[in-house]
Amino acid sequence: ALEFPVRGAVALLQPTLRWSVPDSKGPVEVVLAIAGKEDKPLARAKVTGNSHRFPAKLQPDTEYAWKVSAAGHEVGTARFRTLPAAAI
Repeated sequence: ALEFPVRGAVALLQPTLRWSVPDSKGPVEVVLAIAGKEDKPLARAKVTGNSHRFPAKLQPDTEYAWKVSAAGHEVGTARFRTLPAAAI
């Protein structure tokens, strides 16, 4: 299950994505994209553990989609929006 961010606005341009995968054996794949453009991911990573922060900063006032997959099976997907630049 995805834990953060899963909806609403995020005040960080480099949020740490968090999830839980019960009985996960090995790494999971984390994919980040601009919402509506999931077929062209901005970043992708194979990680162990239950959190990841991509090194690139996100754009303000933009909606993003992210998903986590383990062993080829989707664990979950979620969307969030970064706050406008003036609010960060």
